[in-house]
Amino acid sequence: MLQTTRSHLARATIALATLSTFTTLPAAGQTINEDFKLITSDGLPNGLFGYSIAISKGVVAVGAFSDDENGNNSGSAYLFDASTGAQLFKLLASDGADGDFFGLSIAINKGIVAVGAQNDSDNGFRSGSAYLFDASTGEELFKLLPTDGQTGDSFGFSTSINNTIAAVGSILGGDNGIGSGSVYLFEATTGMQTAKLLPDDGAANDQFGHSIAIDNSIIAIGAINANNAAGAASLFDASTGDYLADLIPTDGKANNQFGNSIAISNNIVAAGAWHDDDNGTDSGSIYIFDTNSAPTCPADLTADGSLDFFDIAAFLTLFSSGDLAADFTNDAQLDFFDISAFLTAFSAGCP
Repeated sequence: MLQTTRSHLARATIALATLSTFTTLPAAGQTINEDFKLITSDGLPNGLFGYSIAISKGVVAVGAFSDDENGNNSGSAYLFDASTGAQLFKLLASDGADGDFFGLSIAINKGIVAVGAQNDSDNGFRSGSAYLFDASTGEELFKLLPTDGQTGDSFGFSTSINNTIAAVGSILGGDNGIGSGSVYLFEATTGMQTAKLLPDDGAANDQFGHSIAIDNSIIAIGAINANNAAGAASLFDASTGDYLADLIPTDGKANNQFGNSIAISNNIVAAGAWHDDDNGTDSGSIYIFDTNSAPTCPADLTADGSLDFFDIAAFLTLFSSGDLAADFTNDAQLDFFDISAFLTAFSAGCP
């Protein structure tokens, strides 16, 4: 089993991408009418049906983590046919119990549904768990538990699945301090844990794993409270667990909680910052990144393929003006450590 961390000094920082071509968007101002409203066949007050949702190949998966069928707030999930709106199955944990919050997170891909239950207690009180189901039959396939789960980890707060890889966030795991967080990868066809992902600069209360998304073997992970709650996000290779890159907003600042939500498709990553203030206090924003834009030489600030005096001058200009493009330690502030990190990257040269 792999346990992976990242190194900022060897990082490939991805800049914001400008997307100029969309081919499937509706015309501006066009109204799109709903096809169906999905309601459960056995819905009751306070079930919170719709708290989590995912869709794949014509099947809609919906979580209702406060449903009470297996006990108070035990939780449930439902599958619907997206083309007809018909309910297909109700998913319940085979060992559901009071307060499990089964359905708090949900994901579906290629006929497998992943459902998180962050308050399940197999590894201690509220250690958390996740379950895999067959979307075509509603059958429970595996229960996912981390090999080192502990009390209060909240494993299952976030889930994602792509091809045969299932990822589960454990936002209060304590490897890098209380509440620093971690993400576990599992083989969806066997339920076996294959990797544990950790940032090497993780700190208490970062909540690494608050958001997770996988596409084409790239996993994007958000840590909303990292860097004085400025937030952070990074990419890993989902097939190996190797760290790939950091996602850096150009105007990130404390308390934005960048990375509170994240999605990835066809090498484009969208990351939310729900406390960003561009349109007023906590108005929020979304940042778009093109993973193909990751530089192979972070210190090459002039993008001319070589390192020279002009790159040093460019760094000093950015640093003196307070531009976070000079934030080589990715902590949302500029200080001596950024200078040291830049000089280390500069000394390493370009590939």
